[in-house]
Amino acid sequence: RDLCNEGADCVAVDWYSGGWTERAQITRRVREGGVQPWTLVRQHLHAFWQQQLGGSPVILVGASLGGAVAIDFAATHPKAVTKLVLIDSGGESYKAPPPDTVSRLA
Repeated sequence: RDLCNEGADCVAVDWYSGGWTERAQITRRVREGGVQPWTLVRQHLHAFWQQQLGGSPVILVGASLGGAVAIDFAATHPKAVTKLVLIDSGGESYKAPPPDTVSRLA
């Protein structure tokens, strides 16, 4: 059954560089400001948690690369997360391997 139909308040976050979020802003900050993408994602999620969720503790679910984001958020803001659910979680990765490496692995 759908969690929302069961009475759970569910929210999906479109974090920087994923989904429908405009990428120009993050790309500019990374190129011109020397800010790491992971730092921007962390800041974006913390602001979302404070502004949209009122800073109330949450059960955080992360799938795939979102799992790495969820782990980072929970470790950085432990009072914000009551439970952490990981689904096929990946690790921190914003740098793809060199094309020759990918070709050899294919």
